[in-house]
Amino acid sequence: MIRAFALLIAIQLAFASPSEASDLCILPVIGSEPILKVEERQPYRLARTPVVIPGYTGLIVNAGNRHELYEIDGHTYRKIEDEFPHVWGRAYQHRIHILPHGDAIGLGNKPWRIYHLRAGTSDWRPLAGTERYTRAVFDNGSGDLYFKNSEGRLFLRNADGHTAETGPMPSHNGIKFPLSAIRTVPELNGTLAIIEVFDDFRKRGNELWFRPFGGDWAMVTVDLPDQQSLPKDFGTIEVDKSHHLLRLFHDGWRTPPLLFDIESGHPAFIKTAPAGRWALHPGSETWFGWGGSEYQRLKKSAYMFFKTHITPKPPTAYIIQRGFIEADEIEGLEPPSSILNDAISYDLRPALSAQFGPMLIRTDNGIAAFDGETVREIPSLNHDRIGELPKIMNFGDRIITQSEKGVFLLDNSLFAERVDTFPIARPWPHEVSINYLSGAEKYIVVDRETREIFESSDMRDFTRIDTDAKITKFVAALPDRDGALLVGTDMLYTLETRCPGDE
Repeated sequence: MIRAFALLIAIQLAFASPSEASDLCILPVIGSEPILKVEERQPYRLARTPVVIPGYTGLIVNAGNRHELYEIDGHTYRKIEDEFPHVWGRAYQHRIHILPHGDAIGLGNKPWRIYHLRAGTSDWRPLAGTERYTRAVFDNGSGDLYFKNSEGRLFLRNADGHTAETGPMPSHNGIKFPLSAIRTVPELNGTLAIIEVFDDFRKRGNELWFRPFGGDWAMVTVDLPDQQSLPKDFGTIEVDKSHHLLRLFHDGWRTPPLLFDIESGHPAFIKTAPAGRWALHPGSETWFGWGGSEYQRLKKSAYMFFKTHITPKPPTAYIIQRGFIEADEIEGLEPPSSILNDAISYDLRPALSAQFGPMLIRTDNGIAAFDGETVREIPSLNHDRIGELPKIMNFGDRIITQSEKGVFLLDNSLFAERVDTFPIARPWPHEVSINYLSGAEKYIVVDRETREIFESSDMRDFTRIDTDAKITKFVAALPDRDGALLVGTDMLYTLETRCPGDE
C-alpha cells in the first residue's frame, strides 16, 4: 500500500504543472504520511524543531512521537540512521558546535561519544578515546572542547584538532571537573569559567573563575543579592567592554547582568544590574531592559478555602548607557500583560533592534520607540489601532505588525499603514502565519483555519496558490533551494519556486 502511494506521488511530481495564478507550486513529500494515530490527528508532529545541521543538505526535523530524526531529502522524508546527530538528548539541536575554521564538533549521548565533522564533508566520525565520556563543555570563544573520559581524566581538544590533558582546572570541595561553562573573552585577555559548587555532594550554587592568557585559574568573588544566581552557561552571554568596564548580559530574566572592573587585568566584581530581559540598541550602544518578574500570582491561599488578593508589581524599564554601571529607570512605562486564572503574565520579549534608527519596544499602550536616550509613544502604533498583543516581524528592511485588527506596514517615520488587501480579515497570529523566502523575494501567508496559502511580493497584492492540499503550517525555509516545508492535514508538503515543467 505504501509503495503504491509513493508511486502515485512520484507520478504527480513528474506531471504536475504550475498554477496559472502563481509561479509557485506545492508538492507532497514522499514517505511523510502519518503512521501513528496522534500523527493522523496532528500532522505537525511529523516535523518538529526544524534545524540545519552540518553534513546534511536538507532540512532536519524531529518526528517527536517516534523519537526519530528525518531529513527532507529533495522531495523525500528520509529517516536518519546515522549514529550522529540523534534525537536523544536533543543533540541535534543544542550540542553541535562550529569551530573557527569550519569543522564541527557533536556531543553525542546514544552512544556516548564525541563526533567530528570536517568542513566540506558529510561524514560525522567518532573521536578516539571519547567512548562513554562523562562530561563535555565547549568554549565558543576559542573553539576548544573540554571533556572528561570514562576513566575520569580531563582533556582539552583545541580548535586545531590536537588533544592533550588539560592541566589544573577549577575545582571545589574535592569534586573533579565540576565545570558548567567556559568562555574565552578576547576583550578580557583571558578565559571565564563557571563551576558547580557542592557541599556534601549537594549542589548549592555556582562560582565564577578567571584565567588570564598564560596564567593560572583564580576564583572571582561575586557577591550577589538574595534570590539571584550566576548563569549556568555562557551560550547566550553578550560581552560588552568599555574602557575599564566589562559587562555580561545574559538572556534570562532570572539572571542579572554582571558588571566588572578590569583595569587591573583581573575582573573585579562591582555590582549587578536588575535581573530581566535586556536588548542592545546598536546605534547608541545603550542597553534597554525590563527588570522584574515575568509571571506573578494574583491570589494566594489563606485559611484553608479562602484566598487573598496579591497586588502585582509590573516590571520596571531601565537603560544602561555605554561606559556606565548604573541602571536608570524610565518612568511611566509598563510592559503589556495578560491575565489567566489567578496569575498575570508580562510580555518581556526582547525589543526589536535595528542597526540604525530606533528600537521598538512593546508597552501596555502599544509600541514605543527608543532612540538610545528617550522613549516616545507612536500614535499610529497604539493598541486601539493595531491590537493589544501585536506580533512584530522584521523581514530585511521591512517591519510588519500583525494582530486580530489586521496587518500593518511601518515606514521610515514609523507610521503604520494598514494592509487593507490582506486576504484574511482578522489575522490572529496563532491562526495566520507570515513568513518570507528571501531567495525568491516572496512573502508566504498560511491561514490555518481555511487551510489556504497565499504569496505576495510586496505585502500589498496577494495571490492564492492553487493546490488541492490543505495547508495548516509553514515549518521552515529549505536550506538547499528556494522553497519551504509545509504541514498539510494529511502529510508534509514542500512549497517550490521551481516546479515540474519549469525550464
